[in-house]
Amino acid sequence: MESELSIEDALAKQCEILDRLQLETIFIKSRNNLTEDVLFIQESAINLSSGLSLLKKQIDRLKENNSSCQKLLSLYQKLNEKILHMYENIPAELETAYVNIDENESIETNGDNVSHLNGSSQLQSTKKDRHKNADFSYVLDDEESTIKDCKKALFNEPDNPKLLLLTKEEFNKVPKYMIGRYSLQMVNSLVNSINQVLKAKYSLLSAGKAAARKKGELDLYLHYKKQDIICENSGCKYFFTAEDYEKYIKTKLDRIALKLIMVLRHCKRIREYRLKKELYYIVLS
Repeated sequence: MESELSIEDALAKQCEILDRLQLETIFIKSRNNLTEDVLFIQESAINLSSGLSLLKKQIDRLKENNSSCQKLLSLYQKLNEKILHMYENIPAELETAYVNIDENESIETNGDNVSHLNGSSQLQSTKKDRHKNADFSYVLDDEESTIKDCKKALFNEPDNPKLLLLTKEEFNKVPKYMIGRYSLQMVNSLVNSINQVLKAKYSLLSAGKAAARKKGELDLYLHYKKQDIICENSGCKYFFTAEDYEKYIKTKLDRIALKLIMVLRHCKRIREYRLKKELYYIVLS
């Protein structure tokens, strides 16, 4: 039994030696391929190292940008707090004094009787209480309109008309024969151009005759005033013409623009009003 076990152990050792020799032989035969693989792995490791270095630099930049954004956010928050504080602490005298100048004059002349605001509400107060408490009470149709009118009076903001941009739902409802190959972006681009014309035109009108004379645009101002008188017959308030568009946009209403105007007419943004040879585009929204 001992001799048999020793023989088996010897055979196992010989087999193990043969396996090692076989493995070494395989490595020796494929040493060229192994060298290429090692070089490839080395190159990949170098590329990976350089990539990690670049990634580290980008992360450092992102950290710097994040720090700057946090500082900027802090400044915006402080500014927002100041604006809210200013908004919440506007003196009552300023809010009420600029809402309706005519109403203030009516209060001063009539004494204790306060006239109707917007033809609907009436309040009464005494002149003595007004001077003592500086508390002017008015009934308004909407609180937002009070803030809006106050802002216009404080910052001299003109009440300029503005067309609303078309929504995707409105655009999809336009008949295909009317819209053709034109896109929603093209229609809204024309809307923005029209708003630019309206802003320039009615800013000049709201500035007044003296300001127009100072700018050298008195003739244009008088021309617009004359058009306003003519257009009162149509019941319109805001409008523009092809001449106005060409003056402020520096281009004519070409064939494409006229087709897009048809889309705006269909979507109830504007309507046309012809008086003699002049065509007015009246703003509906």
